[in-house]
Parts: sequence; C-alpha cells; structure tokens
Amino acid sequence: MKIDNILFCDDIRKEISNKFTLVGCYNDRILLNAKAEIKWPIGVKMGIYLRILREQGDPVVNKFKLELYDSQEALFTAEGELLNGEHNRPLILALVAPFAFKRPGPLRPIVTITGTDGSEQVLRTEFDFRLEIAQIEGVSDGK
Repeated sequence: MKIDNILFCDDIRKEISNKFTLVGCYNDRILLNAKAEIKWPIGVKMGIYLRILREQGDPVVNKFKLELYDSQEALFTAEGELLNGEHNRPLILALVAPFAFKRPGPLRPIVTITGTDGSEQVLRTEFDFRLEIAQIEGVSDGK
C-alpha cells in the first residue's frame, strides 16, 4: 500500500454517485489569515482527503488510524473501520474535523492500516505540509 494523494481543504461533501466535493483545497502550505497577534492554539475545522493505492499481496484491511504531527507532537488522531471493497480499488479516507494548531511549521500525516490478520502497515507522505500565518489583505477572518 502507498499514499497516492492527500489533500487538506476547508470542507468535504459526500455527493451521490460515489463522488466527493472538496472545498477550499490547500497546496503544500496551509495559510491561516491573521489580522493581529496570534493566540495559540488556533482552532480550525479542516478536511483531509486521503487516497491509498493497494498493491498485489497487500492484506485484507479493516481498520485505519490517521495521525497529524507538527514539529513537536501529535495534534490529531482519527481511527475507524474500513469497508474493504474490491482489492484492486483504492481506499479513500475523507473526514472533516476540528484541529487545534499550536505553532506554525511542518505538518506530517501518518496513516496506519491494520489488516484482518492483525498486521500493520505505516504509510507516510513523501513531503511535509506547512502551516503558515499570513496577513492577507481583503480576506476576512470571520469577525
């Protein structure tokens, strides 16, 4: 198994016909608008869309754990059951949750997939995302 795509976004909507709408997708930098001095932690609702490719010989899977780390500690953990589906089809994890960011800097997602046989496979992205604070003129912070 390997991570094919991971996207951070403002929202994810499950549509009919097995489609997802991803709203406000970020590149490798997640920019948070700040008008004044920052008071950490910053609470933000965000979506994570993750596509995992399965390879021949991979075990039948039934559980996942998604963790998001900054430079010092784990910021978020989500765990759940997986519907296995066809073995030659990718696994899709799509979730929206509140995050409490404690500092700017690198963000590193780590996914652990558990097989029905109890085996675990840890998957990492090939690069880190970055959380940055920006003062973007003309953009409201909602207040």
